[in-house]
Amino acid sequence: DGICCTFGEGKYTLYWGKEDEKEIKIFEGDGDYEYSAEHKFQTATPTLPPSMTPSISQSPSVSFLPSAQPSLSMSPTMTKVSLTLVIQFDEYPQHTSWSIYSANTTNTNYDDVLIRGDNYNSSFKNESVNETFDLLPNKNYVFSIIDFGGDGICCSQGEGKYTLYWGKEDEK
Repeated sequence: DGICCTFGEGKYTLYWGKEDEKEIKIFEGDGDYEYSAEHKFQTATPTLPPSMTPSISQSPSVSFLPSAQPSLSMSPTMTKVSLTLVIQFDEYPQHTSWSIYSANTTNTNYDDVLIRGDNYNSSFKNESVNETFDLLPNKNYVFSIIDFGGDGICCSQGEGKYTLYWGKEDEK
């Protein structure tokens, strides 16, 4: 029965940014899944904060000789994108696992998984966990959540849901 409908109104949401920035929401679902749900998403290049270093300008100098030293240019490095997955478990967290794999992967074997969470035991019953991880920017990914009990993470077994946010937990 997924995480909605007959036994409650659970849901899951994928945001681009902070939860309160609803205008940049990427995905929201009503939780109507039994064994699994998958969502494709793309990461973007994170923006760098503006430099607070003042630039010093001198009058241009004229030289007819080439410089003996090469000039260095700083190019941006490949910055990873931080994401936070929040899962509110139902009565059976040990039934829940999730994974993220490249959307360019045609074979979704367990070996192709980039990140996964599947070591939840009964101590997480009706609790919430935050999982923060980094992915490469400008790539396509698939998020997959599985409930081995076949009833999602809510309803008759609790009020579970999950949300994937852009950024680290402390940035929300």
